Amino acid sequence: MSRVSAKIYRIKLSKEERAELVAIRDRGSNKVVKFKRASALLLCDEGPLGPALTDAEVQRGTAMSPRTLVRLRQRCCEVGPLGALERKRRERPP
Repeated sequence: MSRVSAKIYRIKLSKEERAELVAIRDRGSNKVVKFKRASALLLCDEGPLGPALTDAEVQRGTAMSPRTLVRLRQRCCEVGPLGALERKRRERPP
């Protein structure tokens, strides 16, 4: 029996959010993690300007694991696309 998972967290970016992510992706001075996250969010965009690729296609394009991609989409829905690019603050410091 094959298990089909449906996307729980869907991303629909506005023009402004998309423009900011494109600027972050195209700027050369960013960290690799931020670049990959911005690229993945742009590829996942299901809005009118986005390609709305499947998870498998986004994973091939960004070399992200399936779980990382799900967590990135979840964080984007919780704190917004620009907040999802940053590292999550620890609830309990070491």
